[in-house]
Amino acid sequence: NYSLLIVSTDLQSIDLSSLEVIRGGGYVQASNPDLCYVGDLGVYLENSSLHECFGKAGAPLKNRSQCEADGFTCHPQCDASLACWGPNSTQCVECVYFRYQGTCLENCSEIQLPSNSSGIYSNLVTMECEQCDVECVGGCVGGTGPTQCVECRNLVLRERVEGREENLCLSECLL
Repeated sequence: NYSLLIVSTDLQSIDLSSLEVIRGGGYVQASNPDLCYVGDLGVYLENSSLHECFGKAGAPLKNRSQCEADGFTCHPQCDASLACWGPNSTQCVECVYFRYQGTCLENCSEIQLPSNSSGIYSNLVTMECEQCDVECVGGCVGGTGPTQCVECRNLVLRERVEGREENLCLSECLL
């Protein structure tokens, strides 16, 4: 009934930051007295409402205050309620603010982009930092598509959509 067992180890951390889903059963996490960095495996259970998908986190894990005293702390950009898989901003189960290519950030403006980049959009729904369309220059507003560019890299097609004028950035003229 279990797909993942983490039992009776001497591990201090187990980096499962690339784990996406636990299928076909639940997990057991027990008797790991030195384990500090361990995320909330429950968030990875697929179809967790089904009776065969369940989690069982058994003691002992290392006491959280002892882990912190030993220097095993999550990155400040990790959501502390779900723990983490290690000390880096790439090892968070969930981010406090935004995520970009697997890294948690306080703000999408922290991303260092090349000078010819199309820009980054801060998606407040998904809390992801997303690349603007390749035809954008200087970023995008309200989404990442070629109609949301601050400026166009090449050509602008002005069209009327639902009574309002809209700019569409294009790489070349439409015939």
